[in-house]
Amino acid sequence: MRERVFEEWRGAGAGLHRARRLLSPFGFLAPWAANAMEQQGAHVARLQRQARKLVCTDDVLEYARGLVSSWAEAAKAAGHAEGPEEELLARLPEQREWAL
Repeated sequence: MRERVFEEWRGAGAGLHRARRLLSPFGFLAPWAANAMEQQGAHVARLQRQARKLVCTDDVLEYARGLVSSWAEAAKAAGHAEGPEEELLARLPEQREWAL
């Protein structure tokens, strides 16, 4: 179910972006398209709320910590001086302080 919600959210967001891009040169069509664009925006917002419920922020934070550690190891292996990985790790929130 999670994959389906995220796939639908991405598709709906991409569709809304594409519609805005296609309509932008034709300002005179804005009143004609306003209702459909508003409905699509509301649909994207609904899907985002659903997706937010399916994200475990602890997993996302653990993944981010792993990436930072991997970057640091790769930099050391390449002979670069130690980088700001400790600072990056310290800036990651410890608790669920952020939202999708």
